Amino acid sequence: MFRTTDFGEAWIDAGSSISGGPRPVAIVAQGSVLYLTGGSPDHIHRSFDDGRTWEPASSGVPRGARLRPSGLDVDADRLLLATNQGVYRSTDGGDAWGVSNRGMIGATMRALSGAGKTLLGAAAVSHPIFRSKDGGETWKTGDEGLPSGDNDLPQFFSLGAFKRGKALVGTDRYGMFASVDSGRTWSADNAGYPQYNGTAGNQFREAEAIVRTDKHIFVGTGYGTEFFNGRFNISGGGVWRRAEGGGSWTGVNNGFPIIARNLFNEPVYAPVNAMYADRNVVLASTFTRGIFRSTNAGGNWAASNNGLPRDNNGFPPEFGGFVKTEGDILGAAMSFAFGSGGEGVFRSSDRGLSWTRSDSGIPAGRSVLSVAAHAGRLYAAVWSVREPQDLNGVYVSGDGGFTWTRTAGLDGVVLNDLASNRRGLFIGTRAAGVWRYVGE
Repeated sequence: MFRTTDFGEAWIDAGSSISGGPRPVAIVAQGSVLYLTGGSPDHIHRSFDDGRTWEPASSGVPRGARLRPSGLDVDADRLLLATNQGVYRSTDGGDAWGVSNRGMIGATMRALSGAGKTLLGAAAVSHPIFRSKDGGETWKTGDEGLPSGDNDLPQFFSLGAFKRGKALVGTDRYGMFASVDSGRTWSADNAGYPQYNGTAGNQFREAEAIVRTDKHIFVGTGYGTEFFNGRFNISGGGVWRRAEGGGSWTGVNNGFPIIARNLFNEPVYAPVNAMYADRNVVLASTFTRGIFRSTNAGGNWAASNNGLPRDNNGFPPEFGGFVKTEGDILGAAMSFAFGSGGEGVFRSSDRGLSWTRSDSGIPAGRSVLSVAAHAGRLYAAVWSVREPQDLNGVYVSGDGGFTWTRTAGLDGVVLNDLASNRRGLFIGTRAAGVWRYVGE
């Protein structure tokens, strides 16, 4: 993890207090506290000093839970964490976690998002969208208008809940679906959205990330597989944008990294892992090419990787998420695309131009999958397959993401996502539904 205090002009290592070698993949802010996650409960850390030092924050998350890059969400009152064992919730800043699964027993949660009083969760299989109006106490399905049937159901990759009941969900091959009633009903939102010849034939591009500004919504297309140059290759469709109020999607990829050209001589872009948007700055983390930055609503993009580590091929790490904290941006690095290394939390003080490590207290070598801010603290979901597994989990930071500590209560749970609203902090898990953070 790296940190910058000069708006990204230079970066310094800030991960010396993170134990156990986590691979950070996501980071979020809640007030002045930063939270960072990797892929398991031992890898949830928090920082109270803007990322200078970190402490574990995973108490109550079951050992073995698997976290996901989009699995950490927050608001002023609670944290949510999505895992392979459901959703977990915290209402005391990550000191302790409790399960928040009523109505979704055994669900594997891929993503969580909340706006206002409504929480939305995207599950991996059957009844893919869940809604909660009581802070995660109970959940109901909200699938009307989504593809259904016994076979060939979509996978849901990304989820965005916005104000006034608006929401978007992105899928693996069915494109985008929009809701205007807080996730009760959905309709296809694919006008202009890109298609390509993938493994499912002619299909919509995989929608990996959704972010919003006051005027626009952006979708970053993720990993696809496309046949060209005599074999199947990794393929991405770049970044697409539409007006916040609706309309058609338009590609905005001038300067975005092109990794190949397909059979039709069309550009194949580096797949997007995660995105960030705030006012006129949009960031996109990509496969092997690092972070790209735009200051004109995607009209132009430029690489923005100063201060980040590089692998033997010169590639920066892939990021699982970003969060704003006290004017800085924190990014959760999962690892290099090929092999281990590059994991951690990185800080930019110049709106994404440059980065420094900021993950003290999070064990080195473990992915941070998701981050969220809740009640003045930051939370991070941290995971690794390596032992000891009790270093995985949710970590909490009370100093703006400089230092992190592990929370309790999630031992054995594979974490996927964190989310929060006024009622608490929630965790989405793999096969264990939703857990709520209830404190010590």
